[in-house]
Amino acid sequence: MIIMVPDTPDYLSGTTCFEKKYPQITDISISITETKSGLKREYLQAGYHDVKKVPGIHPCSNPKCREGGLDIHRIIGDMVTKNQSNHEIRLRSCIGYTTLPRGNSPGTRCSRDFTARVQIAYRDSAQPTSSDK
Repeated sequence: MIIMVPDTPDYLSGTTCFEKKYPQITDISISITETKSGLKREYLQAGYHDVKKVPGIHPCSNPKCREGGLDIHRIIGDMVTKNQSNHEIRLRSCIGYTTLPRGNSPGTRCSRDFTARVQIAYRDSAQPTSSDK
């Protein structure tokens, strides 16, 4: 089960968990397009443009979807590991279920698709991070 917890700031240091996990990131821009498949395709757009407001998971908008969405922290973690500054990913099916698996039934996957474009600006290696000060 995925529990959605906002990335709240640590009031003593003024940083979020995201900033602590990725101190090398100075700026980020994430554009997400969610597509509802079917006869009438619908597109929902969302964006995150502040390091302090990046959620761990972008939630799926399907009201019947359970445990779904787009795992933003996994995408960013992969980018940081590979030192990538631009990346586009297409998730052909939401990670959630509209009916949960029970017994021998595998459950029904959510039919929403996600496309995300992520741009990261990294801190100059000579520039100290907030934790180095």
